[in-house]
Amino acid sequence: MDTITDDSQLSFILIGIGLFLAVITVYALVSRSRRIRRGQEDRWLLDFIHFYRNMGFFSYYYDLADRELVNILKLLYADEYRRQIRLKHASTDLDMLVLDEVRVWTDDLEADVGPGEQVYVSTLYRWAEISQGEFHPTEIIETWDGEEGPITIEFTLHGVRHTITPKYLEDWMDIETLIDSVNALITDTGRQFVWHSDGQAAVVLLLTQEERERMERERGVQLWSK
Repeated sequence: MDTITDDSQLSFILIGIGLFLAVITVYALVSRSRRIRRGQEDRWLLDFIHFYRNMGFFSYYYDLADRELVNILKLLYADEYRRQIRLKHASTDLDMLVLDEVRVWTDDLEADVGPGEQVYVSTLYRWAEISQGEFHPTEIIETWDGEEGPITIEFTLHGVRHTITPKYLEDWMDIETLIDSVNALITDTGRQFVWHSDGQAAVVLLLTQEERERMERERGVQLWSK
């Protein structure tokens, strides 16, 4: 009887040791996977930062070294998206660039556009802020002739009054007409507003043709404009 009890105790001990070793092994594998993931994120972010800092992005952090900026962007990304960085996703560059509010505008295109909301007015003022002085409209006025338009946007640029007539798209913003119309007025700057959308949110930034081509060619970013 004692032999059976001893054997049972020994079995329980061996099972316990096996479970302990299994937990330690899983923990080690998970820790290794996390270290690999962090290393991959850091390398990706360093490449991202080097590429876009050369275009003037993230200038607000001019006093930080690239590796210091890596940590800042990780925190900002986690706060904005509540997920890990999607290293191989087509939109990750734009997701990250959105964190530079000095150079990039983003908003939901289903923006409650309508009479009295002044969505186009606030949008043009924000585009002026990200334009590095290349687009500075004043006296912006948005008028609606009825609940469904026609819509008229008026503003002054370089002393000349201009008019844009976006299409009525229910409560959605007609971003294509807005960008195409503004771009036609700033061709002499050598820069154009470009944009991308996932169908709901849109991202807008101002680039030279060379910068746009580099982003598309070297980073695989899809950008649109007329």
